[in-house]
Amino acid sequence: MKKLFLAISSVLLLSNTTYAATIKVTECRFDEDDVNYCSKQKMQAYQKALDSQSVNFAKKYVLLKFKGSNGLNFAAINKNTGVVYPLRHSIGNFMNQDQTKELGKPLIQYSVQSNQLCIKGSIFAYRDAYTNVKACFYVDEKDKTFDRVDIPEELN
Repeated sequence: MKKLFLAISSVLLLSNTTYAATIKVTECRFDEDDVNYCSKQKMQAYQKALDSQSVNFAKKYVLLKFKGSNGLNFAAINKNTGVVYPLRHSIGNFMNQDQTKELGKPLIQYSVQSNQLCIKGSIFAYRDAYTNVKACFYVDEKDKTFDRVDIPEELN
């Protein structure tokens, strides 16, 4: 009886769709980054998204956007399993050549039908930063990452 209760309590049944009740974050922090993807605030946001948002990315994820100190941060939540895949890159604005002035907001594209989050703007991660580029990212469930598809393409 105890095992049955645990199994039932670990899954929410809403509208004939099964949603995971347990959030599992694949990476809490990345090198030299101040974002904690396992903070109480983020965990509450993930749970709220699972409870209230529809899939909006790659047929099975809810893509969440957070404002961070270096720009925008993203996390993809598998709606079925509750696994959270944080993006280690922050997405930032277009910059002038010497990177002293912001020239415009980044362009961000994703959809429920596409498995890629693509941006035009700047991306920032420890030892992996590019300004004024096009870059795409995808969730790799096998490697438990949300990572770049390829080397960013420079925009002129």
